[in-house]
Formats: sequence, structure tokens, C-alpha cells
Amino acid sequence: MALDRVEVIRNNVGILKAEAARFSAAITSNAQTAILDRQTLTGDDGDAALQSANEDSDAGVAANLNMSDEQTAHAIDAIRGNMYGICEMCNIDIPTARLDARPQATKCVPCQAEEEARTVEWQ
Repeated sequence: MALDRVEVIRNNVGILKAEAARFSAAITSNAQTAILDRQTLTGDDGDAALQSANEDSDAGVAANLNMSDEQTAHAIDAIRGNMYGICEMCNIDIPTARLDARPQATKCVPCQAEEEARTVEWQ
């Protein structure tokens, strides 16, 4: 049985708040791990290569966590502004199935695709 729109939005409020807490903890943990990694290296060439690889990996993880955290915070802001579930580009209701699948969504699929296409053009 599919949930109605109000139920999906109500459920997503809790999901988004939990995700925000999880991302915050993960970002902190990732930063602490990076610091510990640097402190445990002895300084030889192998350690330098390992440190470089770890820093690249840590930077990628941090970027993904930060992006997810920003998307979650943006959706929470939409909830606070009573705009959650409404596309911020075309102002139509975001389909319930999209909100159910992607609680952080603040755009309908066509508008999200349009934005991503523009982003690719600029890169």
C-alpha cells in the first residue's frame, strides 16, 4: 500500500533529521581518522605514499559527506519554510514516489535533470 503525500512528508522529516545527525557524526569521524592517520606515519617513502593515498581517499569521502549533508540541510530548510515537496524551480508538487525514494529532493525529476545538464555544460 502506497503512503499518501502527507504521510511521506511526515516520515521524511524524521528521516532527514536522522540523516543530518548521521552525516555530522560521519564528517567528524572522517576528520578524526585523517588526523590519526597523519600522526601514526613514521616518515619514510612508503608512509609518504600511503599518506598521499589516504588524503586523496579522505578528501573524496569528505566531499561526498559534505554534499549529502548540504542536500539534507537544504531539504530541512524547505520543511521549515513549508516548501518541502514543492519543486524549487517550477513550483509544482514533487511526486510522492520521488520524495519517498529521495527524501532530500527539492526539485522534480525534469528540473533536476535540467540543472544537472547545465552543470555538465559548465564543466
